Amino acid sequence: VMLTSLFLIGTIVFLAATLITLLPGLREKEATRQTALWMELLGAAAFVVFSLQIALYQPSFRVLIWQILPVLRLSLDIDRLSAFFMMLISLVSGAVVLYSMRSIGQTKAPERRKSLMVALMGLFILSMLLLVASDNAFAFLFFWEIMSVASFFLIMFDFEKKETQKSGLFYFVMTQMSTVFLLFGFLTLFSINGSFDMKVAANISPLTKTLIFIA
Repeated sequence: VMLTSLFLIGTIVFLAATLITLLPGLREKEATRQTALWMELLGAAAFVVFSLQIALYQPSFRVLIWQILPVLRLSLDIDRLSAFFMMLISLVSGAVVLYSMRSIGQTKAPERRKSLMVALMGLFILSMLLLVASDNAFAFLFFWEIMSVASFFLIMFDFEKKETQKSGLFYFVMTQMSTVFLLFGFLTLFSINGSFDMKVAANISPLTKTLIFIA
């Protein structure tokens, strides 16, 4: 029950922080951004505690978010390795959020763009957390694309600068090339086992498994 509560709190708080900064007509935009950042800090703290619970007391935690077909499902299987990465992401993200509480207010950018940055930060952090918790290729690619798009727009915050445009384009090309390699690896896995479950790779020959790993 505690793990479920911590997971739901962290997820809902990040989503709520993203949504409130995008609501139109809010007069106190700075106050709204600060509230959203505090919510993101709370979400990161919830996932730190959640990860520690997995690491110390319960070896795994499974969540089925959504299922279209038996082979196409958004599901998570959080074991101790996943929990380790979730804790690292949460700690680093918490530090970034704390820094942003002051730095975003000092940025000379339109109010709407600063609010969008806070919203994208929450979405980016949450997508990273769910990415490392994915237990199948479909979920992995879904959260990978959310993470890639959110981080691309974060990089393009100062899009008027030519250096930013060049960095953003390079980053976008690299992430989409990565997606192509991921698709190759996951489709190879599916063609052999008829499943996108990454844990069934044990039935594959060493050579094919190596190719999938490299991809």
